Amino acid sequence: MAVGVGARALRRHAGAGNARAEPDPAHVPASIIREQRALLDDEERLALAQRLLRDQLDDPPARLPAVLVLLFGQRITRLAALDVDAVTVTDSRTTLTLAVTLIRLREPLAGLAREVAGHSRRTGSRWLFPSSQGNRPLSGERLRDRAAKLGLTNAVHARNSALAALADQLPPSTARRPDRPVGWCRREVVQGHRRDARHLRRPPR
Repeated sequence: MAVGVGARALRRHAGAGNARAEPDPAHVPASIIREQRALLDDEERLALAQRLLRDQLDDPPARLPAVLVLLFGQRITRLAALDVDAVTVTDSRTTLTLAVTLIRLREPLAGLAREVAGHSRRTGSRWLFPSSQGNRPLSGERLRDRAAKLGLTNAVHARNSALAALADQLPPSTARRPDRPVGWCRREVVQGHRRDARHLRRPPR
C-alpha cells in the first residue's frame, strides 16, 4: 500500500479531532495509563488484518474500518464520519483520502474499499458508513461494536501498534532532521507499507 504523504501527516490525522486537554498523569490511575498505552502483538495485528481481507466474511462496512485501524492506526470514531467520496477510483487506482492524507490502496484492501463505497453510492448516501436511515453516518460506537464482532476487540491496542509500526518505518534520525525532504520520508513509509502488502497477499498456511 502506497501513501501520498509522510508518516507524520498520517499520524497527525490519526490523532486529530481530540481537542480535549490531556489529563494530568498524576491524577490518572496507573492501570488506566497502561491500558491506554498497551500494544497488540504485531503478528496478531497483521494476522487479523489478513483474515479480514482474505476471508469471505459478512459486514464489509465493518471490515474496512477494522483494517484501517490495524494498518493505519485510525480512530473508528473519525472513520465513521467519512464521506463516500473519500474513496476514489481513477485509471484503475483506488485511493482513500483521510483529511489531507491521500493513501493509494492495493489489493485486496482496494477491492474492499470499492465494495463499501459502491454500496453506499447505490443507496444514495453521502456517507461511506451510513446508518440504517442513510441520511446520516453510522455512530462511532455502533461501528466499533460491529468491528469487535469480527475480531477487533480492542481498537485502542490495535491502533497503538499500528502507529508504532508507522513510526518504526522512519529512521530515528528523521526526528532530529527537520530539513529532510518530505519525499525522502514518503519513500521510507511506502516501502514499509509495501512490506505489509506483500505479507497480506501471501497465501494462508
